[in-house]
Amino acid sequence: MTGLIILADDLTGAMDAAAPFAQRGRAVDLIPAPDLPVPPPGKRPPVLAVNLDWRHVPAETAAERIQCAKRELCVGSRLFLKIDSTLRGPIIAAIRAAAEPEQAIILAPAVPNQGRTVCDGRVLVGGVALEDSNLLNDPRTVPITGDLRKALAPLPIQMPDTEDQDALDHIANTAP
Repeated sequence: MTGLIILADDLTGAMDAAAPFAQRGRAVDLIPAPDLPVPPPGKRPPVLAVNLDWRHVPAETAAERIQCAKRELCVGSRLFLKIDSTLRGPIIAAIRAAAEPEQAIILAPAVPNQGRTVCDGRVLVGGVALEDSNLLNDPRTVPITGDLRKALAPLPIQMPDTEDQDALDHIANTAP
């Protein structure tokens, strides 16, 4: 059985999310497209990263892909939903589709070494709130303003402040 299943929004996201596990010596399989076969449960490594290619599809399609992958791949495994750090794509639908009732969700859309941090439930890019940045001119970015946790209510979201890599490492090391 695989210990961790990464369901990613695109191929680079699947690779970015899987790389730290491989760098630490964990065996990782990468499935680069949603229509490719996945090894059966007994033949999977500790980490399986799957590109579901949901970033540029309608919210309903993204939710369907994530729910299907959860049913087929994630039974008995931990789920890591990889989202874009600048919230491109149907983020709300994706997180809702991945959520399990009564299970805490740790949301950390931060890449501190690229200037993407989280403060008070808001994504900051170069210290500027995402909704105030020029990134919202990208038509693929969903204009989520204010506290992302409120947009996801009533899900049990934990969205710790992530001002630097140490904070992100702490989140990873203390996650249930």
